Amino acid sequence: MNETVQNIFEKAKTTAVAAGKVTGQALDNIGKKMGEQIEIIKTDKQISDSTKEIDDLYQQIGRLVYSVHLNPDGDTEEIDALLPQLDEKHTQAQALQARLDEAKQLKTCPQCDQKLQQQDSFCRYCGKAV
Repeated sequence: MNETVQNIFEKAKTTAVAAGKVTGQALDNIGKKMGEQIEIIKTDKQISDSTKEIDDLYQQIGRLVYSVHLNPDGDTEEIDALLPQLDEKHTQAQALQARLDEAKQLKTCPQCDQKLQQQDSFCRYCGKAV
């Protein structure tokens, strides 16, 4: 084979190998980002489910409080039983929100509790240095 043609094939081969490596790295990065996005979506769904459960507990407690209002001698044991469940659901929702903030790489302003990007030096809501 002609030396010039052989050099062209070698350069093409070298370029193809390098392009393959770059493509592989790009696909690995895309796969990692997709995994992160899936985790964010799952956590968002868990927060939504937890919020629904909290709302349901609030409705149950509200009905029971109104029932006791109508009948002051009524039993408050059901209310007392639901309150620890509500506390537990709130704790779970806070933990999920913290996990979501971490996955989204958010931080919280120490002054106004608004969510900020990690690279923010100042709170965009209150102006405090963070």
